[in-house]
Amino acid sequence: MEQKEALVLIIRGIMLAQKRGAYELTEAEALSKAIKCFTTEKEEKNEILNPQKNQSNNSENSFII
Repeated sequence: MEQKEALVLIIRGIMLAQKRGAYELTEAEALSKAIKCFTTEKEEKNEILNPQKNQSNNSENSFII
């Protein structure tokens, strides 16, 4: 597993836990800010939420690592 794949997996885990109500509001805010440090905007959100669509386009590096 490469760093980018690991980071996407961690972010997905955080997002899933948030959907399940695992974090208080202040914790969710801190995690959101941390995630934004590694992503730029629309492209990353699409990759995290819809990984199958973007796997064919691996040449684009949308994470800052």
